[in-house]
Amino acid sequence: MKQVVLGTMLLAVAVVLSAGSGVAETRGGSVEEVSPGVYRASSGFFSFDVTGTDSLTVSTFGIAAGGEVPAYRTLFDTVTFAAFTRTAPAAVEGEVVSVQGVAASLRVHDAPTAAMEVHTLVQNAVTFRPAPSIGILPRETNALVGDATATGEIILAGDGDFLKAGTELTVTLSPNARLFFRQMPLGTELGAHIAAGLVMAEAYISSDAAGARLDVVPYLPAQITLDASSPTRKALTITAETLGPKVLVFNLDRSAFTVPARDLAASLDGDGLSRAASMDDLLASEGAAFVVSESPGLLQVSVLVPEFSTRSLVLQATSPAPLDLTLPLALAGAVAVTVVAAAYLFRPED
Repeated sequence: MKQVVLGTMLLAVAVVLSAGSGVAETRGGSVEEVSPGVYRASSGFFSFDVTGTDSLTVSTFGIAAGGEVPAYRTLFDTVTFAAFTRTAPAAVEGEVVSVQGVAASLRVHDAPTAAMEVHTLVQNAVTFRPAPSIGILPRETNALVGDATATGEIILAGDGDFLKAGTELTVTLSPNARLFFRQMPLGTELGAHIAAGLVMAEAYISSDAAGARLDVVPYLPAQITLDASSPTRKALTITAETLGPKVLVFNLDRSAFTVPARDLAASLDGDGLSRAASMDDLLASEGAAFVVSESPGLLQVSVLVPEFSTRSLVLQATSPAPLDLTLPLALAGAVAVTVVAAAYLFRPED
């Protein structure tokens, strides 16, 4: 049982986040050594510095503030790893900035979630010191992070505890535990579901001059490939060996997918899926289903898959309903249901 020790519980909920403008030309971001032993990583969605070898410190971890000129809002002044033993400089690997160590590893994804993924091989502790305007609300398996304009969550997947002292949060981790930080696009809080093993992965699909782009944050072992891509159709293959229904979350950038939420259809292995009204309804579904949220720059599609092996998923525009020419043309058509994401306000306690 995870326990929350010390600290005052703050009232907090999610707010809608805007995706940042492009900063780095390289997929996954860029890394440069700005001074001996100090590495600066940045992308269109995050910026931070990395220092240390035996222990590791991530400093000025910021998320994109939007606008034409690259700018970042600092969420954490520092994130400190008690045991790390770094074996190589920070580097771009595919769609992530990666820092490898003997005791632990750190991966930060070039995606709207700016997801920070930590895996420890030893007993460890990670301490988050927030920026002055940022509050942290610890719960049993996740902690909300934010203020009135930026919100994310720290998620504990495995054995460990949350320890709150003043404004800082320390997460103790048992060997092989994993820890995540993610922004919450469209205000979708997934932390409790991820910690409970209900969310298999969160993927980001976008496009640039080099073509379609897929980044996957795996919460459970899975392989996801993008087999075919157009502005109105995405075909994916999901391969996994796991029991019980799981949710896959897809964040689709509007640069890559232009279908409005009301016109979206999803199919699994060729069978059309029903649409749920909310994430809670999706999790309660007895069969495969999906739920949709959207903002001007992002479409989020969450799909419940009852069983896994190798499954084919297609996201595309709904097919026009066939017309009955004996009826007036005005009677033909389809009814669209729009799911609107809830937005809330998070303010840290003084």
